[in-house]
Amino acid sequence: MSISSPFSKALAWVRRHLLWIIISGFLLGAAIIFFVIATSPTPDASDLSLKNPKPNGAMALGEVLKKHQVDVKGPDSFKKALVELDSASQESTTFLYDPRSYLDKDQLLALASRRGKIVVVTPSLASLKVLAPEIFQAGVLEVPHGSLNPRCSAEIPQRAGNVQVHRVRIYRSATACYGSADSSAHNSSEDSGSATGMYATSKDGQVTVLGSKEILMNEFLAQGGNASLVINSLGSTEKLVWVTPDFSDVTHTSKPKTVTELMPDWVNLVGFWVMFLGVLAMLWRGRRLGPLALEPLPVVVKSSETVDGRARLYQQSNSLDRAASNLRSGALSRLASQLHLGPHAPVASVVEAVSRHLGRPETDVSHLLTSYRPATDTDLTRWAQELNALEKEVLSR
Repeated sequence: MSISSPFSKALAWVRRHLLWIIISGFLLGAAIIFFVIATSPTPDASDLSLKNPKPNGAMALGEVLKKHQVDVKGPDSFKKALVELDSASQESTTFLYDPRSYLDKDQLLALASRRGKIVVVTPSLASLKVLAPEIFQAGVLEVPHGSLNPRCSAEIPQRAGNVQVHRVRIYRSATACYGSADSSAHNSSEDSGSATGMYATSKDGQVTVLGSKEILMNEFLAQGGNASLVINSLGSTEKLVWVTPDFSDVTHTSKPKTVTELMPDWVNLVGFWVMFLGVLAMLWRGRRLGPLALEPLPVVVKSSETVDGRARLYQQSNSLDRAASNLRSGALSRLASQLHLGPHAPVASVVEAVSRHLGRPETDVSHLLTSYRPATDTDLTRWAQELNALEKEVLSR
């Protein structure tokens, strides 16, 4: 009895608090799942990342380079990349992919000042001016058949052969490969010392520009001569520092740049010129209109002037119907007032009252007040005179 009593009490307590026990267990399980998800590393899905195994990543290229005895380093910040370059005992290669131009001019100069080669993929115009000022952007090339021939005598492209690409950027340089036949013919006729292509190198061979990121991706690395081209370009030294800047590498200045600092230099000159022309235009229009006429307010306009002005407007617009309607409404209103019919009397009542008051046939009065439609200015003038005579006759009797 004494042994089963504690068990019975515990069972009774569990039964009483069963709902709270289930809720607590559910919350505890949810908290554990949330903690595991929050603390587990998120897969890197960015383009040309050494940690990205997806089609747009470059993990396959990194593994192949490691098998070729290349020490591949992928620092997670630009500062760490500079430390890796400074710690290299021998000449190293720097890979740079910065599609959003996170690195500024000073950072690019710091990268270029390090000893070694630089391979940059689809650089911006600003990056190209700093890293390789003798290489120029030459547009975009569509590859309809998906294959490009080297069309140059450079060693690395010749060993790689055709590469499989679809849409590339091309650059003008003393040494440029993988351009179209049309562009090659154009270059030779325009300047025998330059060529255009997807693969371009500087005069000293220290900077290589690639106009396509596809050839480095996991999905396209094994196609054609893509692997040979990028491996020979990146694996020529014992150490490779893979630099893919992100937003954390953006330098923070003490104060944000003003709008004037962000605008090109020519904007100020054009802005002042536009303001000058605007002032001249205001002076020209102001002198053309003449000086302002001062008149005390409020201005009282005579009723006769209003009537004459409206009549001229009706005459200029040839609005005979509108003028006749106004004359008819005024005559009916005044006749109704003279005959004590009230302002809201029907037209038929006014016609009947006028006919009875003057002793005229009702059809004649109705034709004059309601049915007549003047066709010309002369008809309108004559009809207005008849209405005026009718009003005077009603008023005199």
